[in-house]
Formats: sequence, C-alpha cells, structure tokens
Amino acid sequence: MEFKNWAEERFDDLGILRFSNDGRPLEYAVREPIKSKNWRLIRWMKMAPIITKANSLPESRRVEFLAKEEYLLDVQEERTALAMYISEIKMTKNWYGTRAHFPNLIIDSEAMENGDISITSTEPLRWLGSQQGAGLQISDNSSNPQHSASTTTTTTNTESSRHASSVNGSTLGSEPPSNDDDDDFSTTPRPQGSRAMVLYRSQGFRPSFALQNDRPPTDPEVEQLALDNGVEIEPNYEGEVTGAHIRDRTCPPRMNTAVYIKNVDPLWTSEDIFNCVHEGGIYKYSRQEPNENYPTCAVTLTFKHRQAAVSFLHRARHEGIYIHDQKVDVVPSINPCWGIEVGKEYQTRVLEVEGRAKLVDADALEAKFHSNIRFTLVKRQQWIEDGYKTIHFHFESILAQSRAAAVYLHKENRIRGLRWQFVEDPCAVDGN
Repeated sequence: MEFKNWAEERFDDLGILRFSNDGRPLEYAVREPIKSKNWRLIRWMKMAPIITKANSLPESRRVEFLAKEEYLLDVQEERTALAMYISEIKMTKNWYGTRAHFPNLIIDSEAMENGDISITSTEPLRWLGSQQGAGLQISDNSSNPQHSASTTTTTTNTESSRHASSVNGSTLGSEPPSNDDDDDFSTTPRPQGSRAMVLYRSQGFRPSFALQNDRPPTDPEVEQLALDNGVEIEPNYEGEVTGAHIRDRTCPPRMNTAVYIKNVDPLWTSEDIFNCVHEGGIYKYSRQEPNENYPTCAVTLTFKHRQAAVSFLHRARHEGIYIHDQKVDVVPSINPCWGIEVGKEYQTRVLEVEGRAKLVDADALEAKFHSNIRFTLVKRQQWIEDGYKTIHFHFESILAQSRAAAVYLHKENRIRGLRWQFVEDPCAVDGN
C-alpha cells in the first residue's frame, strides 16, 4: 500500500464528498483544486464584500489590498481542504499520520503531524519544492502581486485565480488564471543537496504542435476559459490557442509587460537583442522579419515583471537603446501581455543541465530538444568540473521553450543522475 496515493475521496467545490477513480494523490486535490464554474461563483461571492471595502480606500491602495485579501482566501481554502481530507481519512480508520498521506507537506509541529490543521491561520502551508516562507510582495511601481521564489525549486505551486474587478469604473490589474500545461519539474542541482521531490502531479510531455503538420486542436477547457473571460477565438486563427493566449487577451494596457523594438537590423541575432537588456528577465520573445514594405526587423520582448518593462522604456526615452552603436526605437507593445504567472517567478529562459561528463552529450541533448520543441537557441555554454559537465541552454523564451524543455527532461530523460534547474537570466542584471 502506497500511502501517498491512498484514497480516491475528493471534495467538490461545494465541500461535498464525492468519489473519483482518477488515481490522483490527495496532495493534488489540496494544492490544485478543481476550479469549476461553481468554484468561481463561490470565490466571487467571497470577494464581493472585499471589493466593496476596496472602493472605500484611496485608489493607490486598492490593488494591493485586493491582492492581499485574495491571497489570504487562497491560504484559508488550502488549509480548509487539507483539514477536510484529514477528517475523512480518520473517519475511514486508515489514518497513518499527516506525513504519510501528504509526503510533501512540511510538518512543523506534533499537532500538525496528528492532523490538527488550523483553518483560521493566515500562515500558508509549506510544501517541499515550493518557495519557503513566501509572503505576498507588491512591487513599488507595479500592481501585479508577486510571490518570492527560488531558482532551485523543484515543482510548481498552486496558482490563485485572479478577478478583474471594476472599481469606480476602471478595471483593476488583477491577473487571470493560467491554464497552461507545460509546467516544469526541475531537479535540485548537485552542489545544493540531493533530497528528491515526491511529485504530486502526473503529466505527460506533448511535442510542440509547431513541429507537426496538423492544425492544433483547441482544448475544451481553453475554450471554456475564453468564454469565461469574454475572449473571442478567431475562427481563422491557425496557431495553437492556449491558456497563455487567452490570458494575454485579458491584460489591460497599464499592466503591459511587452515592449516593441523597431528598426532592428536583419543581421542582428537574438543574442544581440538580449545583450542590450539588463532591466529584468525575459518571459517571451518574438521577431518579425523584413518584407517588401518594411526593410528592417521588429522584435517584441515580454518581460517577466511589469517593473522591468517600465525601466526599459524609461531608459529608451531618456538615454536611448543602442545595439552595435545603432539606436533603435522602443515603444510599448500595442498588444498588452501579462508577465510570468504567479508562483512561476523562479523560472527563467536559461536552463542548466548537469550530469557526469562521460554520460552527457550537449549536442545530442539539444537535438532531442529540437525534435520535440520548436525553438531557436540563443547560445549554449558548457564546462566540466570534478567529472561533471554543466550545460547552460539559453532559450529565447520561457513560455513553450525553457519551460517545455524542463518538462521534457522530467518525462523523457534516460540519462542516469542528470539534474536540471533554471538559472539567472543575463538580462536580469538590475531586476528579476
């Protein structure tokens, strides 16, 4: 009997016990609850009085207040879910202690090990592989709430649904839920310990649709997400419609993290572009090649965080942005984009892979990436120390590139002892 996968009990969004044969561990249900229409309705009912109170506050404090209150709701709901599961397990007389049934939960007291979970505490539950001691942080010049996170974490965190709330006729910059399925499962690097993570999420790797000839189908859940957020999917759109696509369509201009760089020389590489950035990490990168009407290229950079985009635009206005001593024009993108999702801030576009030198071939590994993921590598660095080879793959984007590569390694890697993690983006010298 494997305790971490014990029991099929699940509570629905109304708190009523139901049964399922999906085989997911209980941790999955606690950390990633099913967010159906009923869940969203209940959450909205909980948020209604909070939004009313926010209306009475000065405008400068409203976004931070709402972010904090919703964060506390997430904490309360997670604790309540855990307490309900423990109660049900005890009722069935199959109780073996909190640690046995929830192996990733960090137990900080004997009472907690015995299943005594406070549902009134405002302290978030702590899980192995998640950010430790994380609290809600509000950046000085951005309304986008961020959780602190380490670049050596080993799994994804529960994502809180964000409400777009109307206060005095203007939409607050609150982030919509992400429905992407390319979360990473990086491993802890050798120099920083070898404690293995017990994964609570089962997920298969899917090769990029961009490498296939078939038009990608639209996931029914994504269609529902679009409907819930009032986003119309163009019937003639030939690309893949994902949760990230819908998410960006809900971004208000004042929360935009994307900048548009014009007059880019066609001979310049993506590395040339990234070398002119030091304000913060890059989330997405796209490039428009010249045509008969436009002899130069254009590049869209989406930063991980709003503040980095603001700083980059400020430097462009007051000092100018230069690439190979040539000034380029930089303006906010007319297609607003959110930055990186809350809880995934530790991810970067640079993936470090490490293993025994005699077992790791950088060329072969890159070829495997190319056969499953569509990307253009900015550059690759590698070195050998104490018999271990370390490789840094610099991708152009986190979304669908470095993140997808981490998922591929988790699901498809056959190299014994291989480890991987996200490391600092060189563009984040002055930011994050």
